[in-house]
Amino acid sequence: MKQWPKLLLAAVMIGAIVYLCRSHLGRLDLLLQVKPVWVAITLAIFVLTRMLDGVVFHLALGHLGVSMGYYESFMIYTIMSYTNMLVPHAGLGAPALYLKSKYQLNYSAFAALLIPTIIIQMACVGLVGLGFLGWRAFTSGLEGAWPLWTAFAAVTGISVIVLLLPTRVPSSWSGRVGNFLRNFGSSWSSMRQRPRLIALITAVQLAAIFLRAVRLDAAFAALGVHASFSGVMVAMVAAQIMFLVSITPGALGLREAAITYVYAVLIGTPEIAVNAALLDRMTLMLGTIVIAQVGLWQFVRPVLGRTRNLPLPAGPNR
Repeated sequence: MKQWPKLLLAAVMIGAIVYLCRSHLGRLDLLLQVKPVWVAITLAIFVLTRMLDGVVFHLALGHLGVSMGYYESFMIYTIMSYTNMLVPHAGLGAPALYLKSKYQLNYSAFAALLIPTIIIQMACVGLVGLGFLGWRAFTSGLEGAWPLWTAFAAVTGISVIVLLLPTRVPSSWSGRVGNFLRNFGSSWSSMRQRPRLIALITAVQLAAIFLRAVRLDAAFAALGVHASFSGVMVAMVAAQIMFLVSITPGALGLREAAITYVYAVLIGTPEIAVNAALLDRMTLMLGTIVIAQVGLWQFVRPVLGRTRNLPLPAGPNR
């Protein structure tokens, strides 16, 4: 399927979000007042977070017998995020070709490998969201937050149910749902036999969620705002959920809208939230692009360049 219909739909979605949020864009001049040291701090936190994502990737690949170092895992995972930032849900392309060429890991095994880690991550996201939302309700009181309760409860419930499903899927189940459950069942059944691995992946995922919230909190601090960390955490996990439903590259617009909405519900200052979300987005994009370019040239290009009939991954200027 050609990508242009997806890109067109993404452009329409981003335009609609900008139009709906237009009343909160009047203080974008605050971004010009951000000191470079705060940009450096948010970038450093981003790199630390991406390193934790690389650790999860390393652990999952090791479960399949792929001996990939932490640095290489960090780079390949960032490349996956980079391609998702260009085209929605297209992140498996270059890493899949790389793993196939260098480690003889086929695409289906690679895709099935990622499913359990993503579901564990979403279970963590939902539980953290419920926990911090409950803390906000207990300490400050909440009104009109039922969409957040519903979203976090749904993400948590669905993730836990999927993790508890029987790993054997009837052969009569076909189509995308059947194939998804079958691939997940195959990968999860083997991973479930290693509870220490699951516990380690869960711990790293929770640490990454915490660092993402710290990064967003730093973005508020860069604007001279001392935000409530519980509110920042709820906003960040809501933004993380947007990656599941995103039809825009890297959840562009949807993620920022989620942060703005949550912060407006909890704090009531959407204009500041828009600026913080955009600063966090710029940090994410800058860090991803720079690191991915290094990874493409250092790892992916040499391997795929030696493989005949496999196209080289296109960079942003091609």
